Amino acid sequence: QRGRTIGRCRTVAEAIERLQEAHRLQSLDDKNDPLDFVFGDLLETFTPDETAVLAALVYFTRPAKLEWLLPMTELSRKAAETALDGLRDRSLLVEDDVAGTWLLPPLAARFLRRARPEAVGTSGERLADWAYALAVENGYDNHTSFPTLDAAWPQLAAALPVLLAGDNRRLQTMCDALNSFLDFSGRWDDQLALLTEAEVKAVQAKDFSYAGGRAFQVGWCHYLRGQSSEVLACANRAATHLVVAPANARSRAATIRLRGLGHQLTKDYPAAIAAYREALDLNRSLSTDGWHVAPILNSLAEALRRSGHYDDAETHYREALAIATALPDPKGVAHMTGRIAELALDREQWPEAERLARQALKLTEELGRKELIARDCCCLAKALAHQNRGGEGRGHAERAVAIFTELRSPHLAEAQAALAECQR
Repeated sequence: QRGRTIGRCRTVAEAIERLQEAHRLQSLDDKNDPLDFVFGDLLETFTPDETAVLAALVYFTRPAKLEWLLPMTELSRKAAETALDGLRDRSLLVEDDVAGTWLLPPLAARFLRRARPEAVGTSGERLADWAYALAVENGYDNHTSFPTLDAAWPQLAAALPVLLAGDNRRLQTMCDALNSFLDFSGRWDDQLALLTEAEVKAVQAKDFSYAGGRAFQVGWCHYLRGQSSEVLACANRAATHLVVAPANARSRAATIRLRGLGHQLTKDYPAAIAAYREALDLNRSLSTDGWHVAPILNSLAEALRRSGHYDDAETHYREALAIATALPDPKGVAHMTGRIAELALDREQWPEAERLARQALKLTEELGRKELIARDCCCLAKALAHQNRGGEGRGHAERAVAIFTELRSPHLAEAQAALAECQR
């Protein structure tokens, strides 16, 4: 592989010999850089177009398509193709003719970052500007535009390091725009990494209001994975940030709710219920804004259901559903419908559970939220199995298992049990 990136070397043996000589010179004097020895004589051979293309490819660790490079280079398609062909002919790039992709090997990318910092920096800023505009236009809760973000994810991911190194406010806006998309599409690892670094960036900028919000969102990511100690640690961090920030009551309510989520994961349901009630009372004292009340009602109902208080759980679920319907909030309606279906399962109301699960699944499929699709599939499979229709439920259970496996969700064992039940 290295032999293909050495430029003027005609054989692998020649490339290896040159690399060995470079390392020998470095051993004699640590100021001798092997990368300069290998690539330095190529610098002056690059045309401006070739330099622009190389500077763009630096940001992609996986094979990149030509279309991804055009906004970063500001070249015509024909000019970019000509530049890529010239670089390929000198064995600087790895081309996949079938996939139509190009890859700049890491060794060459490292050299270009140091040797052509201005070109690489310009390319990175163009990428960041393009990604920021795309995310703000298609993100937030604009679910119908999430397929646009999904198709552009390789470019968005490549832009994130540039945004993380740049202005704090622009980074925080980018996080706000992408957060729901990352959650819905099941990119929980990417979501957790981005929000964690954004929290650190906010602290460095003394933007403690955003730091508190990011700590809550990081905690939510850990909640989805069933990691109780991490959730409680995030709640503590959020509370610390909000002591410094000019925190409002809604921020404090969110932190209290996060602590409740941590208690719920440890099955300390009395502590979770107490936290949720405190957060609910605090939010309701401010206004009747359903956007902030409904999620806490859902959390409270969940803790009540898991602790066996089915009637109280249903009361809160249905209140949250009514709020979501009135707002309107399609995501909330889908979520609450699915949770009421799970409550029907707990009560062994199999036909009702099936009816509600089918209704919820239709809603969540329209939204594309992977985790809820899997939960609804699992619920539907269970309801069918209990009605001696396991063959009909098997496909739903298999789908739930596949999604929960991809997400590394704590609900995986439950879905596997539902599949086994359907197979029996």
